[in-house]
Amino acid sequence: MLGSDTSEESAQKKENPLINLCRSWASSFWRFIRSSPIGAFGVFLLILLGIIGLAPGLFAPYDPDKIFFDSLKTPPDSEHWAGTDFLARDSLSRIFYGARITLIVAIISIFIGDVLGFIWGVATGYLGKKFDLISQRILDMFIAFPTIILALLILAALGAGLFTIIAAIALIRIPSTARVIRSVALSVKETQFVEAASAIGASELRVMFRHVAPQCFAPLLIVASAGLGSAIFTEAALSFLGMGVPPPTPTWGNMLGGVLNELFQPPWWLVIFPGVAITLTVLAFNLFGDALRDYLDPRLRGRLD
Repeated sequence: MLGSDTSEESAQKKENPLINLCRSWASSFWRFIRSSPIGAFGVFLLILLGIIGLAPGLFAPYDPDKIFFDSLKTPPDSEHWAGTDFLARDSLSRIFYGARITLIVAIISIFIGDVLGFIWGVATGYLGKKFDLISQRILDMFIAFPTIILALLILAALGAGLFTIIAAIALIRIPSTARVIRSVALSVKETQFVEAASAIGASELRVMFRHVAPQCFAPLLIVASAGLGSAIFTEAALSFLGMGVPPPTPTWGNMLGGVLNELFQPPWWLVIFPGVAITLTVLAFNLFGDALRDYLDPRLRGRLD
């Protein structure tokens, strides 16, 4: 009897590692929320946007492609809270459904671009010498182009569409991410534990990805969180210029681009409401990125706590 009680106590002490990991993440998230009310507001907006993007049908009053023949370009009223567009479609419903495509483009493009930029930055920072010199000249060449112009050149070559705009935004993300990660890798390369790993005979590939790369994850998270807002703005600008996701698929950018069909002054609600959606989303990512940077910076963590 005593042995069974002891075994139960030992089993309780040896909890599932997954449970411990979830508790650790929850504790870190709660400390982050307490340390930055502004960052918490950004997280709240991002959670709300994520829910809307995952289930826009729960919020949209109508189908985004439904045409109301008796309500062509009507201003906001009790039936259409954000008015209707030049094809008599409910603007609010299209804003909700447009959140899904806009967020998909931003998240996938930033993930691809920042992962490739991370690998490139770690490699150039650690290997150095001629590889670093050649890589820096290539990065300088890409950074010299304005991002919108470079994205337009890529889309002109590949054609407009969902996958091509993701590829274009991902490609223009690589140079800036690689430059930031390279600077971090250069400083990590000079630390004692990296020199010790090299001294005991570890290969360059092992040292680079086992010892240097993990120290660059925190800057990568900060760069990615800030880049998501930039990606949303870039997608909106490209769609506004007619080089993004083609209609009738709703995105906030092509909703703004629809006002170009107006010969005279466009209805104000077709500009204001998609613009507010873009502004709030970019603001949320920027607030979250700034708060995350302060939280992960060892020089500021004590002050924030």
